[in-house]
Amino acid sequence: MEQGEQLLRRDELLAARGERADQSNKGGVGKYVTGAKSAPVKTTSSIAAEMGVSERVAQQRKQIARDIVPSLASIFQLLDFTEQFV
Repeated sequence: MEQGEQLLRRDELLAARGERADQSNKGGVGKYVTGAKSAPVKTTSSIAAEMGVSERVAQQRKQIARDIVPSLASIFQLLDFTEQFV
């Protein structure tokens, strides 16, 4: 679950910098980056590859972190059950 939370935070930071791909610029260059050369955007696939996991595993971890009820999240962290489910 911790990795999912970190992935969500990374998405937020990359989006703020204009370096996160969305459906309209997947594989293109950053929309909001100015200058002669825009940085290529990061896709879920490229982020997952950097982590050494598949794109689907990265998506699932983000989904778990995003959709879990906060009170359950704190219980899972206390009991450390998250590693069994991922």
